[in-house]
Amino acid sequence: MCSLMALIYLLDPPLDLFPSIHCMVSMLCWLGIRKCDNIPLWYRNFTLVFAILIFASTQFTKQHYIVDVFGGVLLAIGCYYLSRHSNGYKLIEKIFGVYHGNT
Repeated sequence: MCSLMALIYLLDPPLDLFPSIHCMVSMLCWLGIRKCDNIPLWYRNFTLVFAILIFASTQFTKQHYIVDVFGGVLLAIGCYYLSRHSNGYKLIEKIFGVYHGNT
C-alpha cells in the first residue's frame, strides 16, 4: 500500500457507517448554490464535478460502500427539500437568535 493511502487510512479509517457524510455535505454544497445567479456558472458546475469526484473517491479509497454514497446523496436531497418546504428554519432562528429581516 502506498504511503499516501496509509496516511488516508490513518487519518480517516474506513470504518465509517451509513450514510457517507462526505457525500452528503458535497451534495448539499451543490444543491445550495446550483440556482444562485450571483455565483458564476463555472463555479456552480465545478462544485457539481467536485461533488461527483468526492463520491468516486469514497469508492476508490474503499472508505464506503456504494449504498453509503446513495444514502448520503438521498439524505442531502431530502434535507434540502424539507428545509425549502417547511418553516423549520424558524426554530433555528429562535435557538441561535439569527434574524434575516431588514435592518
